[in-house]
Amino acid sequence: MEHDFNVETFEKTSRYSSPQWKAYKASLLDEYTTTGFPAWRRSKLARLELPPLEEEPQLEIEHAGAVSITKLEESSEALELAKKTEFEGSDKKFVLQSVVFNSSGIFAVSEGNDGFVAIKVGKKTQKSVLLHNVFLVRKGSRLKVVNLLESASYVSVLNRYIVEEGGELSVLNIRMGNTFSFTNEIYRVASSAKVNSYSIDKPGDVHAPFALSLLEGRGASTRFNNTFTASGSSIVDSMYVMRHRAAETHGKIEGSGVLFDSARSVFRGNIEIAKGSINTETGESVNVVLLSPQARADSIPALFVEENEVTASHAASVGALNEEGLYYLMTRGLDENSAIRLVVRGIFEPTLQDIGSEFGSRWQEVAESVLTGKSP
Repeated sequence: MEHDFNVETFEKTSRYSSPQWKAYKASLLDEYTTTGFPAWRRSKLARLELPPLEEEPQLEIEHAGAVSITKLEESSEALELAKKTEFEGSDKKFVLQSVVFNSSGIFAVSEGNDGFVAIKVGKKTQKSVLLHNVFLVRKGSRLKVVNLLESASYVSVLNRYIVEEGGELSVLNIRMGNTFSFTNEIYRVASSAKVNSYSIDKPGDVHAPFALSLLEGRGASTRFNNTFTASGSSIVDSMYVMRHRAAETHGKIEGSGVLFDSARSVFRGNIEIAKGSINTETGESVNVVLLSPQARADSIPALFVEENEVTASHAASVGALNEEGLYYLMTRGLDENSAIRLVVRGIFEPTLQDIGSEFGSRWQEVAESVLTGKSP
């Protein structure tokens, strides 16, 4: 790309980093500058232009309960955790970009049962958001995290989650109206630890979320739920990966979406079960409804199983809106837009109910407004 971030950009964004963090980021800078952007076939990036990098993204952070928050690049513990959770993500270019040019990330540590963190970033005046965060759930602790990304021209975010033995983590990602958005997440899940992750997506142009769960201890569990809607010519290109590396682990990947106009979705779900992961129970499913003959949905499930004593499944469906049901609603006094909105809400109702139970009515209403266009 003609105007990629460079050494000068690095010097500006890393001037407040600790010496250890700056050295780590500098060690990755050469790899970043010599790595090109991906030539994806489904989500074409030909229109991608990097806007000027703002040194300090406008973060709004609220937190409650037994959780401590520090600036990421002041913490030596966060640095060690980052080194232990290196991964490729959707593409190494975006992972490196979030690390090398981050200037505002946080390190959040939960040491009780009521930790809560909400991070809001991006406004219509925000052109670029590059962010790297690390979250640590201590042994037996609980943490809820909300990430709200809204209306930025360019987003590249990396979140690392480490859940120690017996810990519980709930994550809600709400990502809407960003022109180009690339988000990468990694979860390390220890014995008897539990992760529930919900993603609500409504892209402005191209959104490519990637999430990887490493189920490393006996009895670990992860649920990924990706719920999306897209209109115009926008694209949601999602990939969720679950790696079972221990016995009696549990995993679930769920996707549901509604596409308008000539929008497109690509949903990839990879489940990998290593040898020795006996009595694992895991599966994936995706359901997409097309509200236009020009819309298109691709579902690409995959199972890689190296152990016999497991239960693993996958299912996918793509269909059009039931015209008879829509006509019935219109005969009861609803106009077409209101009838479609009601049907769409019905599709998303199970996820919205789960979000309400997990995060409360406030965030359930925000999620519903993104998916249905209803004012919160």
